[in-house]
Order: sequence, then structure tokens, then C-alpha cells
Amino acid sequence: PLDDLQAFLARGPLVDQISSYSNSKELSCEILVHHSATLELAKRIEVSHSVHMSTTQYNNRELVTRITTNMKGNSFWTDSAGLDMIERSYERNQPIQANFYPLTTMASKRDAATNLQFSVLVRHALGFGSRGEGTFELMLDRRTMQDDARGMGEKVTDQSPIKITTWYILDY
Repeated sequence: PLDDLQAFLARGPLVDQISSYSNSKELSCEILVHHSATLELAKRIEVSHSVHMSTTQYNNRELVTRITTNMKGNSFWTDSAGLDMIERSYERNQPIQANFYPLTTMASKRDAATNLQFSVLVRHALGFGSRGEGTFELMLDRRTMQDDARGMGEKVTDQSPIKITTWYILDY
């Protein structure tokens, strides 16, 4: 499904926009980078994904976006129902899906050497993980053709397109 991706870049005095999408309109991504010395918007990058995993090519698939940085340190934090931050780490003896944690509002990772913090803010709940130094992974959507033994007792075959907006913030 990703062999037909197209990308466009638009530059302006207030914002740069990068847009990519597949011809089938099943996947698209839009990145906004704001330019301003005074606006709070300029302190973050906004990323919007549109996903429509309704065809059989997505059966038993999970769609994940990965962000790679040069940050040092293996631990990261995710929020607990938007209240407290919980420290997490990658458990090598567990399968990949066991290393995704609920993310309701925010996750962050702090560089052990520079104290630089990279945070991800979300509009609605997603799965979040990190498989090593400097990486973040957001589970955008999943489609399973059998029960995943997580309590629902049914397969996950939502037919509706979704739009996921995230914000990335770098703090010193």
C-alpha cells in the first residue's frame, strides 16, 4: 500500500507544510512547522495522520509511526489517565506488542547527557512504545481478524477512517 506515496512541500513566511498521501487515500500525513519567535505554536511540530485500514491488505496489521532522535537513555514516561507520569522501559524478553503502553495525553523522553526533553502530545488515546535509545513509536491503528485476548472477546475490524493529530515538543 505504500508504493504509491506522493509528497509535497509548501513553504511560507509563517508555516512550512509537508504533505504525503497514497493515491488510494488510505494513508496520508501532514506536517506543519510554524515560524515565529513569539507564538507558542512555533515551539512544536504538528503532525496529522489520516488512516483508513478497511481493505483486506490490512488484515492482522498494526500501523505504527516511528520517530528517531539522537537522544541517549532507554527509559521514557507515559501518562496514566492524564494524571501522573509513569516511567517505562523496553522489556526485551517480551513480544513487541507487550511493549506498547496506553497514552492518553502525553509521553516524553529525556536525554541522560543533555537533559533535553522530547515530548509527544496526543488528542486521543493511542499506543506508545520505545524500542531503544532515541526512538518513539506511536500505534496509529490496528486491524485484527481474531480476538486478541485483551478483554473485548471480538476482532478489531473498524471500517471508519480516522484522523490522528499529534504534537512534538522539544524542551531544553
